Amino acid sequence: MKVRFGLRSKFLVIFLLLALVLSSAIAYVTRISYESTIIEKYYDHAISIVKLAASVMDGDRIQNYARTLEMTEEYQADLDRLNNIKQETEVYYLYVMYPLSEEEGIYIFDASLTQEQIALVGEGEATLGDLVNFGDNFPSAMEVLKSGEPSNQLDITTTMQGENNQTLASAYAPIFNSDNQVVAFAGVDVNMTDVDTYVQDASYQVITTIVCITVLGFLVLLLIVQISILRPMKKLTKAAENLADGKYGTPIAVRGRDEISEITRVFNRMSVNIKGHMDEMNELNEAYHKYVPSRFFEFLQKESVISEKLGSQKQKELTVLNFDLIDFEYRFRRMSSREMFAFINQILQQAIPQVTETDGMVETFQGTGFTALYSNSCEEALSAAVSICQKLNEGNRNQKFGADVQVEFGIGIAYGSVMLGIVGHESRMSAISISRQTEIAAFLRKLASRYCSHILITGTAAARIADFFSLYHVRVIGYIRNTFTGHMEKIYDVYDGDEEEYKRLKDLTKDIFEEGVSLYCARKFYEARIAFVKVLKQFRKDAAAREYLFLCNQYYQEENPQEIDICIEQF
Repeated sequence: MKVRFGLRSKFLVIFLLLALVLSSAIAYVTRISYESTIIEKYYDHAISIVKLAASVMDGDRIQNYARTLEMTEEYQADLDRLNNIKQETEVYYLYVMYPLSEEEGIYIFDASLTQEQIALVGEGEATLGDLVNFGDNFPSAMEVLKSGEPSNQLDITTTMQGENNQTLASAYAPIFNSDNQVVAFAGVDVNMTDVDTYVQDASYQVITTIVCITVLGFLVLLLIVQISILRPMKKLTKAAENLADGKYGTPIAVRGRDEISEITRVFNRMSVNIKGHMDEMNELNEAYHKYVPSRFFEFLQKESVISEKLGSQKQKELTVLNFDLIDFEYRFRRMSSREMFAFINQILQQAIPQVTETDGMVETFQGTGFTALYSNSCEEALSAAVSICQKLNEGNRNQKFGADVQVEFGIGIAYGSVMLGIVGHESRMSAISISRQTEIAAFLRKLASRYCSHILITGTAAARIADFFSLYHVRVIGYIRNTFTGHMEKIYDVYDGDEEEYKRLKDLTKDIFEEGVSLYCARKFYEARIAFVKVLKQFRKDAAAREYLFLCNQYYQEENPQEIDICIEQF
């Protein structure tokens, strides 16, 4: 037996999860700690620079620049001051914007790019009057314009600079005119890309250290588990597999006095004792299934008798075969008890193997006969019936049942709904079947000798056998009526199991016989009478023809033949 998820795998998963959770937590705490400290320093640096830039700007002149968009000498002087601040503080961007509305504004100043920035993004600084959509680019700037106070936090954004992503931290400060009104704002962007790289490197080092320590601890613990747990468990597993394969009583060497050793000792005792219990259970099951077939529980869709309880039931579509001797009551009166049981068993020894070999289940016994059930097909039941006839005919010819004994027998086959279930009391239960089909099969078996037949089968069952008329020797016997439902059922005589002489005579008279049955069913009794007389001239022992002739003699002179029931038997 292969272990799909053993202790090694479980320990591995536990340690990996532990390492992942611990590493993630420490990396998160480390990143937050680093970031909060560094961002605070960046904020102080950026806010002091942007305040300085705002302090050197005159709000009245900015309003004038926004109206005229002229780069005068005075404008150039203000731009030079802004460029000097950027060069001395080495910020990434430094600019002044004039708002036209809450959504749009224009650049007034944009400090010159450094040589590194020019190499990265090219000549890209904004000029006076360049329109800009505030949108999400300057989230805190609107608050600065409304409050008149510098930014209280940095806006951190990631933008594409050339071919690389750059992380920028932005801060803003308001610019006032002579009337102390906020007319513009100064903005500064500080490059924080190196901070992200530094924090990521620090987190990676912490995670690597923790993973290495965790793996080392796992290897040490795994070695301990391997020696003290897994190795003994492997021996126990092997012994358990041998036990499952029926190799009982094989002891395992025990070393030590720990819990695993104690389990091994108990297992050894169990292995020694279990063989006797298994043998006893096997013998009991074999004996039990001789009385209650295991197929019965399959029909009930139960695994075994253990899962059965009083009242369990299942309705299934099954084929019912009923077999019995014709004159067994008369024969038994002449036998002693010993002879009677010997004779019954002799008959059943010939018949039952034909049922089991065709996947049938003998459900009940009655006298010298039995009732069998088939779940797969009606053809299996009919095949078994033919085989039973051939076996018993052979026994008659060879005098297996006695020098002066010729057994007469009948078989009825029907198909339909059968109710299977458990009845009785909690202290004594029995598996039984209840259905009209069982009664019909028994009824047909009793009729068999009356209509010169060994096997009678209903039209419903025959219709479920492919190529029924080409595979078997068949003749129509007629109709019987179910008095409970009023339903008429066609009955066939399958004479493959008859003696050769009877088969020859039935083949010879089949067409005339079936013509007579057809005329009888059409209530043309006189014409039918003539047909059956012809049959009896060629086959004097045809009891079915004689029975029809008797009925025709009764009915052919009736004044109202349409009122006569054409069914030959009432069930």
